[in-house]
Amino acid sequence: MSWQLLVLINIVTISTVSLLQRSVLKIKDVNPISFAIGFQILVAMMIGIVIIFKGFSLPNFAYLWPNLVLALFLYLTANMLKFRALKTVEISEFIILFQLSTVTSVAVAIILLGERFFLSQFIGLLLVIVAVVLVTWKNTKLKFSRNELVAVGSAICFGAAFVNDAYILRTSDVF
Repeated sequence: MSWQLLVLINIVTISTVSLLQRSVLKIKDVNPISFAIGFQILVAMMIGIVIIFKGFSLPNFAYLWPNLVLALFLYLTANMLKFRALKTVEISEFIILFQLSTVTSVAVAIILLGERFFLSQFIGLLLVIVAVVLVTWKNTKLKFSRNELVAVGSAICFGAAFVNDAYILRTSDVF
């Protein structure tokens, strides 16, 4: 499968899921933190079902435990911030701000994993940054509201978590 198709699938999936999550979070009585906890439990149950049918081998916890703890912290924080932002930020703004997770992933992967960075990737990254600037440009200056900063915080946590996952998966079973 080509990377362009995978990018398209990613964009459609994230947009659809974010729209569904936002519609649930717009209900006045829904607490974003409770929603984040419930979401994590649902994901764990779905992964558990896959593990039952596919099998699973435990990683060597002796050297991976800091990364596993970091993954837990990053995903918990990212989801709580994401659901808080989805409750208050317009979905169109959120989707664009959330793309900063890509910028974070690239920066962290280059710094910590020694990944190489090519001109085509730089151009794509620049387009993401330009989109974020255009969305947050208000009255002739770049200004983020408090809720937009929450969305950016979520994106940063997800981007760092993705790189942490890549590090863990270099030596461990996917599940």
